[in-house]
Amino acid sequence: MGLFSKIFNKSSKDTQKSMQNSDNRAEPVKLSASKFNLNNTLRDVANVLAPMALEKKISIIYRVNKDVPSIIIGDRYKLTTLLSELIGNAIDFSDKKESITVNIRRNADNVDALELHFSITDRGVGISEQALNDVITPMLRSDLKASEFGIEGSGLVRAREIVHAMFGSITMSCDLDRGCIVSFYVLLSTPDIKERRHYRLPSKDGIALQSLIIDEDHGTANALESMLEYFQHSVTQAHDVDIDSFEDFDLLFVCAYMLDESMKERLSALRTSQSGVKIVIIEEMMNDSSDAQEILELSDWLLYKPTTQQFVFEMLSALYPSKPTSEEIKGVEGEESVSKDVEQFLGSDNSVAIFDQEMGLRLYENNYTKLADTLKDIIWKYVKVDKKILSLASHEEYLKLSELCDELHKRLEPVGAIRLAQLALMIKSASERFKVADVESLSSIFSPILAQTITAFDSFMEENKYKIDDAT
Repeated sequence: MGLFSKIFNKSSKDTQKSMQNSDNRAEPVKLSASKFNLNNTLRDVANVLAPMALEKKISIIYRVNKDVPSIIIGDRYKLTTLLSELIGNAIDFSDKKESITVNIRRNADNVDALELHFSITDRGVGISEQALNDVITPMLRSDLKASEFGIEGSGLVRAREIVHAMFGSITMSCDLDRGCIVSFYVLLSTPDIKERRHYRLPSKDGIALQSLIIDEDHGTANALESMLEYFQHSVTQAHDVDIDSFEDFDLLFVCAYMLDESMKERLSALRTSQSGVKIVIIEEMMNDSSDAQEILELSDWLLYKPTTQQFVFEMLSALYPSKPTSEEIKGVEGEESVSKDVEQFLGSDNSVAIFDQEMGLRLYENNYTKLADTLKDIIWKYVKVDKKILSLASHEEYLKLSELCDELHKRLEPVGAIRLAQLALMIKSASERFKVADVESLSSIFSPILAQTITAFDSFMEENKYKIDDAT
């Protein structure tokens, strides 16, 4: 993944001569344009880089300014490649247990385009000033191949070409043995060029809470703290308090790698105490933990790295949901409003059962073990399906969304997950009719209903565990 493996100490004179005489220039990059979610793109990058980062125990901290819109129009694949190359290079040149920070901001002065500025900061070995001035900087400003500058590897050139194709520029500043900062900007677009994103939670219950973060990685803990403070949370980190006082907080964040047996016992006791404290487990994107089922049972929500403001917003919206008001149900001015059946579902009194266990038991002729096994399979297969629903809806991939919701409905309804099955069926119908307002409104409430359904499944298995054990 490294952008270059060796830099030869070429003189500035040799570099300039090479630039003047060479006609062997790189092929221009061809871009496509489509609507995509920037937060999902950052998650894609995290998945690509997770094996490298986990091997060195390096945390990648994403700081996205609040004025950067979620929905962007541009070449998602090229942007993913660009970030993967540059962040991957930072990982290569970083020592173990260091953190890499990715800052993303918007140039508010450019009113005609979405001008996004990225900076990637590492604390690795750095590059000598001579190599930076004689080789790296001239190459970033030209369109010549890496070999013209005595560099083995094409990653840096590939990143440069993508940036230039997006009408931007890229620079690097380094200190030997102190790390590097790679900065670039690109021009993209967004459905509303004047949009300045603001996160409004569906319920005031998620605002001004007491939150506790238990994480030995201070960099990621500090990043999460700033994201929670946006919602007026009072945040404490575990190294500042006695961690026995969980009941004094509303929200408890625990990094998964800190879940020793003692911590698991405390969290289990906290859940059974009905104290009202919500437990969030912070996981890496690629987790091969053997106790994943236990982690799922301990938590009210799994928050996966990279943590962004959007993901924190989604988490709080799911943990503290509320029925939308009549004003929120109405469509945006000038756009199609939601249909009457969707409005009725959104504003209903939730009389439709979350889980009808009698229906599920009838399917398996009152065999508790078979039903429990099926519910476990459903949890494992669909525990993160809400993220996929939101992604497909945001990208307007209605055919795939319809197929996924059809699968969900056929799997959920027979076992008695009535409300989630009904919601899946309504999203399927709206997708097939290209009812954008309906798809957006229904998809936005999928996460809390999925969470309620999984909780109902867990409660059924806990309340009937003696019947399940007897049957086996």
